[in-house]
Amino acid sequence: YEIILVTGVQTCALPIYAVRRLFRVHLIARQPSTVNQARTRSNLASARAMGFIEGIMTTGLEVLKGLNSLGLAGRIGYVCGLGLWTLLCLPTTPVELAAGVSFPLLSCCAMSAAGKTVGSLVALLLGRRLLRPFIARYLADRGGGGALHNHLLRELREHPIQTMSLLRAAPLPTPLKIYGLSLFPAELIPLTSYAGIAITFNLLWSLVWTLASSSASSLADAKNSSTAVTAGKIGR
Repeated sequence: YEIILVTGVQTCALPIYAVRRLFRVHLIARQPSTVNQARTRSNLASARAMGFIEGIMTTGLEVLKGLNSLGLAGRIGYVCGLGLWTLLCLPTTPVELAAGVSFPLLSCCAMSAAGKTVGSLVALLLGRRLLRPFIARYLADRGGGGALHNHLLRELREHPIQTMSLLRAAPLPTPLKIYGLSLFPAELIPLTSYAGIAITFNLLWSLVWTLASSSASSLADAKNSSTAVTAGKIGR
């Protein structure tokens, strides 16, 4: 489980590290004492964030183990919980890594993909109902959506599947990937087409993270078994 915990913490820590690097570059021109104080505060903040992420991972492993023991009800609870997690734009990778240890391989992959897809679809519908009117008014006050918005509209009309797939796979911020497509006209983004693209990408990534965590768990179990056998031989 330590391997899974470290992998999840490292995945979540990448944005924290990027912010720290930008912060240091911004402070380069300042006085050394100011830079040192700011660096100390940055290190403390990073340590607290890492501790918080580690706590989430540890708690998540315990919760998912409990859900697995509940059978079908627990698996439905995992799908619903991951859907809500996705809807809130929280990082799903640590959850999927922990789930790969807690659930069987194939069922874990299917449940993770289903949960993320449900969350994405709900986010699309909520975005159309709540976000799109505000964004439309904002763009109208400024004379339209600009060159990028018009370019995406044209691409969605001419190549809808390819454009939706690229936006889904692009390394964009999570809120933009989940809620961004809701800002375009509904006729350009049919719910069925979006669902098919979402489930395809979610299945691929869920399979990657589930296999990674399952392999790490198998290696850890093999190592523990080997250690126990060696200790037994020494004891004899």
